[in-house]
Amino acid sequence: MIAASYMLTSCSDGTTYIKQIHDPLLYCKTVKKLNDIVLENNFPPMIASRNYAYANIAAYETMVAGNPQFQSLSGQIKHLPAMPKPEAGKTIDFALATLLSFTKVGNAVTFPEGSMMGYYDDLTKMADNVNMSPDVLKNTMDFSDTVVAAILRWSKKDNYAQTRSAEKYTVTTEEGRRGQVEHRGTVVLDKGTRLGEYKIERLIGVGSMGAVYEAVCTATGHRHAIKVLNPALAVVPTARARWFASATWRFAHRSAPAGRGCLAR
Repeated sequence: MIAASYMLTSCSDGTTYIKQIHDPLLYCKTVKKLNDIVLENNFPPMIASRNYAYANIAAYETMVAGNPQFQSLSGQIKHLPAMPKPEAGKTIDFALATLLSFTKVGNAVTFPEGSMMGYYDDLTKMADNVNMSPDVLKNTMDFSDTVVAAILRWSKKDNYAQTRSAEKYTVTTEEGRRGQVEHRGTVVLDKGTRLGEYKIERLIGVGSMGAVYEAVCTATGHRHAIKVLNPALAVVPTARARWFASATWRFAHRSAPAGRGCLAR
């Protein structure tokens, strides 16, 4: 009798969306969206880890606001400020807000620009389609945006932008260190550099074997991520083998759409 009463109440109070929106697998799916972009663009590990870290911290801090059992990371992670609090009297769906925060921060810290906003729109449309109240949806989106803004402000203090100049690599040949790579700060490819039909726009990140650049195809106008092997490593047979093995896997991978994530020597 109690169970039946609860079900009738749920159907009449506008909470029928909870079963779909609060499904834990939806968070897994959301994380995979960012993972697919990382794989498609062949981001170096330190760039990918930055993307995952900020997106997941934003999601966690959003979830914390709706659950007193969790403790904020503010004050535990260096320089992470206090996070925004929900406005009193406003109903917020914190499960959906968590997904939106992850998606929006993930979109802001990754490349190409706007790559996750289609999924963001899918989430809000799904909430609308399963009868989430327009007021609750708006409150949820607004609160998520306050957390996103706070996380992105914090992210700009990590010196990421200041350290995004490519590095020159020299291969040492002295005994005991043969084949090791040393780093020297210098720009490898300037904006406007041409690689075949591609024109370099900006550096995305530097990895242990080369750099990833944003480039524009002069024939189509489409933007691509191009990974360039550092010339100094071309003299190391094992480095060349790893590079071509990566290229073979990259283009054989099912998640790689046509015309994205090109590899260049």
